[in-house]
Amino acid sequence: VFNILGPLANPAGVTRQVLGVADENLMQPIAEALKLLGTQYAMVVHSEGLDEISTAAVTKIAELKDGRIISKKLNPEDLGMKPTTVEELKVTDAKSSANVLRGIMSGKEAGACKDIVVLNAAAAIIVGDLADDFESAIKLAEASVSNGKAQACLEKLIEVSNSG
Repeated sequence: VFNILGPLANPAGVTRQVLGVADENLMQPIAEALKLLGTQYAMVVHSEGLDEISTAAVTKIAELKDGRIISKKLNPEDLGMKPTTVEELKVTDAKSSANVLRGIMSGKEAGACKDIVVLNAAAAIIVGDLADDFESAIKLAEASVSNGKAQACLEKLIEVSNSG
């Protein structure tokens, strides 16, 4: 429940966001709620039970922009991403998840997990108005990894998280 209510009740006044839902039936109601809350631009995403954009299936997107909600589908194969299975994306615990993320951000990890991180980052890049489409946004996300900016951002997040 918090995964749904948290982003909707964010006290920071977020006006742009990518929000994943594990239940496809929640996509439209959440997009409508975001609209009522004054959200400028959002993507509510769902991919075969996953609450994120995935390479394991076509991702459904309820895109809220300029007060309109449009349903879209994103096929990762159309973007040059190799299809995968949900099993290939699973990690066993928080430590292995952190290690995979560090590997992705440092440019050492490739494959299905990296593709998903890049796709979800691309959605955030689009919602942030830094790119107009997934092709351009993917290039920006991949450049952020290769130039070290993603790694620096992760390290800063870790530092801030551990200081409080």
